[in-house]
Amino acid sequence: VSPVRRLGIPGACPALLQGLAESRALTDARGVEWRLAVFGRRSRLHPGTRYLARGLNASAAPGNEVEMEQLVWRRGAGEAGGGG
Repeated sequence: VSPVRRLGIPGACPALLQGLAESRALTDARGVEWRLAVFGRRSRLHPGTRYLARGLNASAAPGNEVEMEQLVWRRGAGEAGGGG
């Protein structure tokens, strides 16, 4: 059972279809903690099932293209719970 369903608010977070969301805490060589989040999803330009999105489209672009976004941040000294 998903955490959102356990809270009793399943409509608060729509299901992420054909995508990826990952988040990690990382520490650099100086001991500073950073946060990294990566989001990936099937290209909005080629919706539909995987079977229909294979090969090349009419513009000779790949039909299975994935759009990725990456966020990197660290808490500042002025933020709640921040230490650096």
